[in-house]
Amino acid sequence: MDEDEDEFAAHIVRYGYPEELVARTRATADEVLIAARDGFEPFGTAWRSWVDRAGTVLGA
Repeated sequence: MDEDEDEFAAHIVRYGYPEELVARTRATADEVLIAARDGFEPFGTAWRSWVDRAGTVLGA
């Protein structure tokens, strides 16, 4: 388990996340990971504005 998964597991207990929320969260995370590994952009064109912002901040 990585740090994010450990934190999520702790929050499940601490905040009493309902099982449906936990299952949907994990399923969505898996979908995004698969899309990224397959070279697909899972968020449509939303990434472009973030890349532009990063370029501005980094002076690129």
